[in-house]
Amino acid sequence: MSKRGIYSESRIEKLNGLPLLQKGEDKIHEVFEHQLTFQTSIVNECLTEEEQKTLYMLMTKLQKNTESKMEN
Repeated sequence: MSKRGIYSESRIEKLNGLPLLQKGEDKIHEVFEHQLTFQTSIVNECLTEEEQKTLYMLMTKLQKNTESKMEN
């Protein structure tokens, strides 16, 4: 994908990802709304409101744990 101009191969210390070039940023913006709509419809169709709150709480906990590990 770097040959297609989507990301840069430059290395940044402790970075778990790839720096996007403009073409990559454009692609993210192109697909984001569709993906968000798709994921939202799946959650809304499958989970009750209480299950959605629990999922949010668990995802928040995982995110905070991930952020703390990345800081170290």
